[in-house]
Amino acid sequence: MASMQPMAATRSICIQLHAYPQLLVDGRIVPLQLKRAWALVACLSDAAPKMSRAQAANLLWPDADISVGRTRLRRLVHQINTSCELELVAGDADTIWLARQAVSLAVDLAQTQLAAGGARR
Repeated sequence: MASMQPMAATRSICIQLHAYPQLLVDGRIVPLQLKRAWALVACLSDAAPKMSRAQAANLLWPDADISVGRTRLRRLVHQINTSCELELVAGDADTIWLARQAVSLAVDLAQTQLAAGGARR
């Protein structure tokens, strides 16, 4: 099992959601095997800065009991962070978010939205 490194300001994360999704950490492709991992990363990269754990669990496992969904969410966040070898998805007891402040984060969805907004003017 890879050990997670503390995030340094020089870490670069690129989230590509168009076409075939890719997650790159410092130029290295990080494979996310689970569709729900991609769904969570996509949701957090496009959503408000933070999302409640209950909301995320309900989105990913709508038929599961809330305690089961929160347990699955905790495992999913651990799997994402372990794959990245850093804390990409951070959180507290009630909320999760992408750790945007500690890394250089680029999301192609945000870039597309900016370009589309400029084209409408």
